[in-house]
Amino acid sequence: GNIDVNLLGHIIDRGLLYSGRHLRVNLLVNDKPGTLNLITSLIANVGGNILQVIHDHDHPRSRIDQTMIELTLETRGHLHNEEILK
Repeated sequence: GNIDVNLLGHIIDRGLLYSGRHLRVNLLVNDKPGTLNLITSLIANVGGNILQVIHDHDHPRSRIDQTMIELTLETRGHLHNEEILK
């Protein structure tokens, strides 16, 4: 039969999230030079792989001097997620 590739992709993505292999993190941070670099360096130092970054200056929860950073990370599992979030 026909395989719906989009549906298959959604199933795989959800499986990766539930198994702890993907982690989504939202950070509300002060909007100043070097902040994103610091965050990505911390993730790299513990072996996280950044799949996606959204750097949203106009997020409804952020003040004028803040930005919302939304990250999707590839990790080794739940224990690795805990290490990244420390």
